[in-house]
Amino acid sequence: MKKLDLWLFFSFLGVIQFISFRLWGGTTVLNQFFFLIFFSCISIFFLFFNRYEEFRTARVILIFFFSLLLFFPISFRAFIPFESFLFAGVVLGSLALVFCAVHLKKSHGNFFELCVDFLLVAGTLGASLGLFQYLWFVNVGPEKQILIPNILLSIASPRITGMYGQPNLFALFLSLVLLGFFYRHLHGDFQGGRLTGRLVWLRALPVALVAFVFFQTGSRNGLLAISLISLLMAYFIIKGCYLTNFRQVRGRLLSLLGGIFAGYVVFSLMALDGGATRSLVSSVGDLSIDTRFVLWGAALLMGFERPFLGTGFGNFNYLLADTQNVAQEKLRFLFEARTYTNWAHNEYLQLFAEGGIFAFLLFTGLALYILKRLIVGVVREGRGNDPAFVYSHLMLLPFFFMAFFSWPFRFAPLLALFAVILGCALSHGPTITWRPSRVTRFTFQGLALCACALTVFLMTLDVKAASLRDALREGQSVEESFTDFQYLAYNPQTRYVALTRILPEMTRQVLEARDKTLALRLIPFAEDLAEMERAYWQWLLLSRLYFAAGLLEQAREAAEMAIHQQPVHEPAWQFLHYIDMTRAARDTGRPVESFFPGAVPTDHLLLENDHGGNRTAQPE
Repeated sequence: MKKLDLWLFFSFLGVIQFISFRLWGGTTVLNQFFFLIFFSCISIFFLFFNRYEEFRTARVILIFFFSLLLFFPISFRAFIPFESFLFAGVVLGSLALVFCAVHLKKSHGNFFELCVDFLLVAGTLGASLGLFQYLWFVNVGPEKQILIPNILLSIASPRITGMYGQPNLFALFLSLVLLGFFYRHLHGDFQGGRLTGRLVWLRALPVALVAFVFFQTGSRNGLLAISLISLLMAYFIIKGCYLTNFRQVRGRLLSLLGGIFAGYVVFSLMALDGGATRSLVSSVGDLSIDTRFVLWGAALLMGFERPFLGTGFGNFNYLLADTQNVAQEKLRFLFEARTYTNWAHNEYLQLFAEGGIFAFLLFTGLALYILKRLIVGVVREGRGNDPAFVYSHLMLLPFFFMAFFSWPFRFAPLLALFAVILGCALSHGPTITWRPSRVTRFTFQGLALCACALTVFLMTLDVKAASLRDALREGQSVEESFTDFQYLAYNPQTRYVALTRILPEMTRQVLEARDKTLALRLIPFAEDLAEMERAYWQWLLLSRLYFAAGLLEQAREAAEMAIHQQPVHEPAWQFLHYIDMTRAARDTGRPVESFFPGAVPTDHLLLENDHGGNRTAQPE
């Protein structure tokens, strides 16, 4: 691939890292992967367009490719087949990116060095944005607003989220950057640099910045991952398998560790300043831990119920509401441990739930394969002298470690980085050579272009859904929006978006206007939503629409379902009481106000919805 093509490759990778498509169009978790698939298809197209005589790829990729072919027919048995097919397409796009990375590493010996340089530049820029985010919070406070359009949001707590918008995921990215600094400082050639003598410590400034932001994310998962990797590196050094020239690089190592220590010192000093900063060792609360156990238990129950086929990829949230009730009761945790989310906060268990035992073994096998290759390669085969081998494998470990407590493989920017680094790591193992014919080249180019066109089409639907949602928030009436809403609600690509993001906005307007006719038109869609995910806020939304339409019996049944799904949700109890008092008022002929001594019900009792169709209460 020419230098221009390499520049385009890393430009696309940078766009994935920094541009948040949720701000202008992305409305669901899977839809955030559209640009990743587009990036993979463009890479495949240019790879075959450059007319390489042969392609080299890792044998492991073939195992995953043929395994993926089995998941497509299984997707027909999923609870929501379209979601499962879309997820399988995301995995296929990731495999295409791994294929490109393996070939580029084999064709260009310095490809991994370019990846490390990309990480250092992107990491320093990302850490700078995180520092700006934190300083804004200190000076302005927890006001939710856009700091940089499509890139950076403000934060509601001292925990830095960066351009990712989530502290744990951003901590994983920064851990990769720290490993990149280790690679560049310990194995880079600084002889021609200008920073010599006493000025050599200036190289530690970017390290200190990244370290400070890493600690300020407050991610215990990230700290655990980087600690385990540090112990593994120390073990290699003690065994004499890595950094055999330790005395020669001791100065570089000390400056590197000094930068990390300086970042921690600044973090500690700020944490002691009036308690404004969250300490790494402070407790988030037992509730977050309980929620994780409930989600893990729910994932296990789903997997054991369908051990071979699973629920279908991307279908975890559709079965969570009822399954987590069983898990919470078995674990005897508080009702507050129930939540509403897309993730099990454990990739291994969620894959077991969605893909069955086969997907679980495939993913776990990859993690163990990478760890085994690293340890055997460094300790037994003497590959500790090959820094590209060591660090291409080390950079994969944070993903597998943090997958126990988070969802790094369901976040497009991190999945793109993982695919590229995995390709670099697999290029050090056994590969096969493929010499495609001219017809094969044109076929793959055509398939890549068709996939790009399909991806762009799906992205336009997602943008249309986001535009309608925003128009409703800005005051567009339900009558003007209903036709477009129907189109989106009946389209399998946008059905989930329409029901969970747009329907609550339309319901709010209908309840404010007390429009019985529009309430009756929205009820079938609200019923579909409540039966689809069965979350507490969806049953409450349906109950309010029933109430607005004058169907008090159905409204009471829906409110009781909301309480059943989340017994500590106070608005559901209040609204159930309001329904009962309304029925009593009709039966007795007394005004409803007389049943509320000392307080007259206001509209907020009817309209309050603490959820609003967005997934909240995510354990961190």
